[in-house]
Amino acid sequence: MSNQESEKISKKHLNKICELYGTKSEDLTYVGGFENFVYSFQKDNQDYFIRIGESKHMTSELVQAELDWVSYLVENDIPVVKSIKSVNNKILEKVNLDDGHYNVVSFEKAKGEHLDHRNPQNWSNEIIKEYGRMIGQMHALSKNYKGKEAKRYDFKPSIDIKWLLKGEDKEVVDRITELFQEIENLPKNKDVYGLVHGDLHTGNFFVKGDKITALLDFDRTCYKWFISEIAVALYYPLYFTQLNQDRKAQEDFVKRFLPLFMNGYEEENKLESDWMKKLNSFIQVRDVILFMYLPKELENMKKNHRPRILGEVPYVDVQKIAGY
Repeated sequence: MSNQESEKISKKHLNKICELYGTKSEDLTYVGGFENFVYSFQKDNQDYFIRIGESKHMTSELVQAELDWVSYLVENDIPVVKSIKSVNNKILEKVNLDDGHYNVVSFEKAKGEHLDHRNPQNWSNEIIKEYGRMIGQMHALSKNYKGKEAKRYDFKPSIDIKWLLKGEDKEVVDRITELFQEIENLPKNKDVYGLVHGDLHTGNFFVKGDKITALLDFDRTCYKWFISEIAVALYYPLYFTQLNQDRKAQEDFVKRFLPLFMNGYEEENKLESDWMKKLNSFIQVRDVILFMYLPKELENMKKNHRPRILGEVPYVDVQKIAGY
């Protein structure tokens, strides 16, 4: 590893973490990270990853609840990347710091590769339908999931408005506050609200051919409305690819994507049609969440969000285009 990479976590702590998984710090490769730091390593000719996160970001109870949910999905044949046990036979290890601890988890390497979503032509009909089916299957499982002692949090971003939007224009703060109030007052019965992945865009699943081979990164798992997961699936192709520069291309993509996606989704789970009428709102919620949590150094990226949030540039009317 380079000095810059190794400085993210001290050599002393990396050595201790490596001991837990039978490897050495010099054999780690830094992969990346924002709130967690991820390293890859090889052992017995197999590839693995180590995810290291500070307790101030996520408590060990929340991480344990994430792992419990992932284990439940694995047991029910969802292609989730499996966690592996440490030399202490634990799937979650804690390494003490002066002011908290690291939560450490190791995973197998997923099979397949990321979908190149930048070109809409790479979205085959089969992949789109499989994407919907996979999410529908998870939502159906969520309805009956009881969990264990540890529990994930409920989605409630309004509590972070004051400190995340400090210094923002009052107009932006007021619009975001209004949107969150609208969302947070929605019903929360088990047919519409439950434990979800929370961030299932193309960066968080692998494909091989026309099959989804692995779902990744459940760090954002939380209790949330099921419609939000459908909104995430649409949000990224529409606003994080070249489609964002061409309104007609966006509309054509929605016309093709959403019917196929929902056809797959409804093979596994039913969502009342009234909830599809809230899809535009939840796409806006996703846009706002990214705007709020993007770090200051990505201010240029945030500039793309403000005009949409304030209504100066309209969102694509997904419901109208797809006939909901």
